[in-house]
Amino acid sequence: MSRRSLQVVRIGGLTLGFENRCQADLVGPFEAFGSHGRCASRLTVLDEPGQAASSQRPLCESGFWALFEHEGGLRYEAYARPLFGPTPLLQADLNADWTRGLLRVDPTCCPTQARLAPIASPFGELLLVALLNRHQGLYVHAACVTRNGAALLFLGKSGAGKTTLSTLSARDGAHVLSDDRTALRFQRGRLTAFGTPFHGTGRQWSAQSAPVRALFFLDHAPATETQMLSVAETAARLAALSFAPFWSRPGLDEVLRLCERAACAVPAYSLRFRPDASALEALDAATQAQRHLDHRVPAPPAAARGPAPRRTPAVARTRRLDAPGDPER
Repeated sequence: MSRRSLQVVRIGGLTLGFENRCQADLVGPFEAFGSHGRCASRLTVLDEPGQAASSQRPLCESGFWALFEHEGGLRYEAYARPLFGPTPLLQADLNADWTRGLLRVDPTCCPTQARLAPIASPFGELLLVALLNRHQGLYVHAACVTRNGAALLFLGKSGAGKTTLSTLSARDGAHVLSDDRTALRFQRGRLTAFGTPFHGTGRQWSAQSAPVRALFFLDHAPATETQMLSVAETAARLAALSFAPFWSRPGLDEVLRLCERAACAVPAYSLRFRPDASALEALDAATQAQRHLDHRVPAPPAAARGPAPRRTPAVARTRRLDAPGDPER
């Protein structure tokens, strides 16, 4: 019997272990997340074909993968093409809380990628979603940068400007934790952001973390302006941009609870911006105004709220920054 090695990564403050028969090194963005220690989830990986594809109705699915109920736990299957073939490319039998499992990776389908399949997307991201959900965490569609030890999140769908704004921020001295997918967790009562290896078109990632200073929900616009959001608006927008465990009703409820808690913990803004220095000026103005604010209270009813909050145009910087060359994903 061949000797097994243990690949260990730490993402979102959670340590994940993959016991593999192949002596494989972490490569690409995963190399920065290599770790050791006690694992929140430990999965055994076999380089052999899985069983026949499940004929059950999936709990959730895409064109390339599906998740099923299986023997008191879950079964994940990924396919080599957007069709349910006779044998999955990757098949994982998991317990209900995703802390133990057996993964079978068909080496004939992806001989060079088999060693990375357990932690690559989409299975690696589903695993992260499930584990964060059980550890006061969210996995969100957001870029994240740090300034002066605090994290700023840029949230939005593909094309909203996450990579654009994170690139501009990096040119201005910020450190990029992620340009597309960020993990959030409450630790010791504080909302903390973690970089992840699941990057966007900017290919920017970091294994570091930082307490969250503010959330910015993005949209491109002819002119840059910010508007502070109420707790209710923030929670709703954050939930819409969170990756949820759709196979679990309690898990979905936990996502909503955490979104509301996050909305109460840090200030949030709508940021409509031009991809130039005015966007950085808007970020600076908002964070400076909120630098002493640790907690927020829910917004009052509309009748007692008074006039709508004023939108604040950003003042352009005196120095010029070049616009990024790559479009935002």
